[in-house]
Amino acid sequence: LELIKRFDYEGEYHWVTTDDGYILRLDRITYSPVAGENRDKPVVFIMPGITSCSEMFIFWQRNSSLAFLLADAGYDIWVGNTRGTTDSRNHTHLSPDKHPFWHY
Repeated sequence: LELIKRFDYEGEYHWVTTDDGYILRLDRITYSPVAGENRDKPVVFIMPGITSCSEMFIFWQRNSSLAFLLADAGYDIWVGNTRGTTDSRNHTHLSPDKHPFWHY
């Protein structure tokens, strides 16, 4: 969330467990300094490609990051993370240090 907060946005993390036990982090931008509170606005879900994480959509400056541009336009922004990335490297019973974790 520090990446979001450095540009005066607010956000929160949500954790989702898939049917096969992977625990994935979703990032949500809840406030934009331009549009205000985004909770009751239309939802946009952004998903990075495999091996990428949510930070690719919030890493750049406010005027060039897709998530910030959409939040400023008044959307409720949710950004996913693919399994196995730094932000979604969890499982209910498998270790990411063992081969079975990566066999999906």
